[in-house]
Amino acid sequence: MLDKSFEEIKKSDIDGLIVDNVIEHKHLEYKRDLPSGKEQDKIEYLADISSFANSSGGHIIYGLGDKRDAEGKNTGIPEYVGLGKINSGEQKLKLEQIIQNGIKPRIPGIQIKEIDGFNNGPIIIIRIPKSWAGPHMITLNNCSRFYSRTSSGKYQLDVGEIRMAFVLSETLPQRIRQFRIERVNNISAYKTPIMLSTGPMMMLHVIPFSAFGTERESMINIESVNYLELPPIGQYSPQAYRYNFDGLLTHDHPIPSRDHPIPSESMGEYNGYVQLFRNGIIEAVNIYKIQSFISYTYELSIVEAFKKYLSFQKKWSISLPIVISLTLIGVKDLYLDWSEPIVQRKSRHPIDRNDLIIPEVLVESFDAKIEQLMKPIFDTVWNAAGQARSLNYDNNGNWVGPRK
Repeated sequence: MLDKSFEEIKKSDIDGLIVDNVIEHKHLEYKRDLPSGKEQDKIEYLADISSFANSSGGHIIYGLGDKRDAEGKNTGIPEYVGLGKINSGEQKLKLEQIIQNGIKPRIPGIQIKEIDGFNNGPIIIIRIPKSWAGPHMITLNNCSRFYSRTSSGKYQLDVGEIRMAFVLSETLPQRIRQFRIERVNNISAYKTPIMLSTGPMMMLHVIPFSAFGTERESMINIESVNYLELPPIGQYSPQAYRYNFDGLLTHDHPIPSRDHPIPSESMGEYNGYVQLFRNGIIEAVNIYKIQSFISYTYELSIVEAFKKYLSFQKKWSISLPIVISLTLIGVKDLYLDWSEPIVQRKSRHPIDRNDLIIPEVLVESFDAKIEQLMKPIFDTVWNAAGQARSLNYDNNGNWVGPRK
């Protein structure tokens, strides 16, 4: 159950925990009752939530009790108790608000759902991902405590552990940026998993913070990946795939070139590929076969590609947050082109430099609107071409997409 997509968890999974006597452990805790409105109950709830986020993530299930042995001691084995007649919508909102008001910084990616079908009311399950934006502190009524977890349960961090947690958190953005720059340099030098054709390059990177963790749970089993879910930029599906040292590679058909007028998969050039790394990073590269301008539809192709790649990462339960980035190489003197009724127009000025390594944006929810997240990135590209903003957004900053 713990490996499933959160949306796919259902009653039979809860029944399985009970039938199989699945004992509480570092990533799983059972609670008979929901937290009350008392301050101490709220602090206990926040300690549970933050301890999961500050360690390896996990699940809390309300409505399952912890069986006691003949001496009255907890065994860690679940038994169904149920939550009785509750308003699940109100309870979910209450749980979310306690977290929002009592933990800082905010923990991205927490999911809460109700599961019905039991005799004495539903159960409520909370999935807390391992957080890479921490350490997270309880702040309710100036509580100011940090918690983490071991197999024995939660515990309060000491000063040295808190200091180390902050150091690790602060180095992550630097490591992500370093990885991106190294990849950009290699791709620009055509050190790529397949032979690319020449021309201006577009690179997309989708980089989970969890990719730089040390735990095996952040790794993807590439043998189980459906390669059709990772098409190159601007394509509905890839034409082929293969495994490589880094993970899984998908790509389009090889194209004719001067050296290979009749291309084959082993002898030919390609316009694009997607590299899935085992740690969850996705790299997509596309070559533009253009003379003087970048098509007005390029932003739409980027938005659609990012949606597919993030959907893939959600399916594989990749932890948030995730960094996404756009890099354009070899674009100096190209114009940006957009479409209006009857008339085709170009930006007044060509792009003013060869390489555009645009600042990254952070994805903190899989429900985020990619079009709006990408606006500052797209605006920056249009700024490089002498325009105030992307023309695929209206005056209020809302995405309208390419004009037909």
